[in-house]
Amino acid sequence: MTVAAIVVDNSIPVVGFTEKALKRLGYQVSAANDGEEAVMLCEEHRNRFQLVVADVFRSGRDHRAMIARMRHTQPGMKVLYTSGVSADVLHEYGVSLGEDELLEKPFTLQDLNQKLSKIHNS
Repeated sequence: MTVAAIVVDNSIPVVGFTEKALKRLGYQVSAANDGEEAVMLCEEHRNRFQLVVADVFRSGRDHRAMIARMRHTQPGMKVLYTSGVSADVLHEYGVSLGEDELLEKPFTLQDLNQKLSKIHNS
C-alpha cells in the first residue's frame, strides 16, 4: 500500500526537499504552503492522506488546531512535526506536540526515513 502524505511548510526549499525525499521513499506527496491550504486539501480529498509532515511554526496557524481539522477528514492520520528548534526549546515556549513526533531541521533523507519508520511501527 502506498502512503499518501501532505507536506506543510511556507519555505519552498524545505517543501521541495521533503517532497522529493518522501517520493524517493515511495510516498505519494501533496504540498501546502500553509495550514489553511493543507486543511483545504484534506477537505477536498477526504480519507486520502495517512501522513502529514508539518513545520510547527511555519504552518501559518496554531499547529494543534490545524491537525485537529485535518484529522476530522483524515481519521488516523499520522503526524511528523518539523522544527528548527529542539523539543526541549518548544516545551520551554509552551508548545506541546502531544503524542506526535518531532524531526529537527535540518534533516537528511536517512533522518526522515528513521522517524517515519518509528511513526508507522507505533
